[in-house]
Amino acid sequence: MVRRVVVDTETTGLEYGGPDRVIEIACVALEGTQLTGEYWQSYVNPHVKITPGAQAIHQITDESLEDKPEFSEVVEDLIDFLGNDPIIGHHLLGFDLHFLNKELRLVGKSPLDNPLIDTLVMARNTRPGKHNSLDALCKAFNITNTRDGVHGALVDADLCARVYAHLTQTGASQALDFTPPETDETTVQYPSTVVVKATAEELDLHAAMCKELKISSWQRHPQSAKSKPPKTISEPRP
Repeated sequence: MVRRVVVDTETTGLEYGGPDRVIEIACVALEGTQLTGEYWQSYVNPHVKITPGAQAIHQITDESLEDKPEFSEVVEDLIDFLGNDPIIGHHLLGFDLHFLNKELRLVGKSPLDNPLIDTLVMARNTRPGKHNSLDALCKAFNITNTRDGVHGALVDADLCARVYAHLTQTGASQALDFTPPETDETTVQYPSTVVVKATAEELDLHAAMCKELKISSWQRHPQSAKSKPPKTISEPRP
């Protein structure tokens, strides 16, 4: 199976083109669309004050980061974990990628050139006109949202992985092999998407997971001859 890595970051604010910096990075690994249990996470001391708006979202304080490593101290571990594998993230192209490439640039590293998959783009393709935040997608797909209103990079990466699995199972297009933006411009041009079909093994594994989670809308997948339609199939809530 193809290894993919789901990435999420927390930051001091929203201005990647200004003073704001990364304060937490988390990665969870997938084989195909299955969580492997392999993960990497680190808080980072940015030596920049966290804005009140950002702190209200993730509740990370300046004081809690005083004894944490600088990005330069964790960058090699991060690069090793990512490897050359595709990177998945929610709003990856409009947010996390800019911040990660900024941090890489500041320590003299090259920007990420991994294939990129943005679940926000996938969701907008399959759910046009609907709310497609991570919280909204968890609600729509009956995914248990464990963060209880507080953002954290590791929890959000885990939720993004589950959203990605559902979007893939339900036939959403995956935007692969994006070229990372070479500038800090806010407008990102997306290339055409390609459809990557799940393998029969992946479909069977997901059917088993969905049965365990009692999510009936995932239980029927036409590519698998072993699957039987459930008695009732609940439609995802908007």
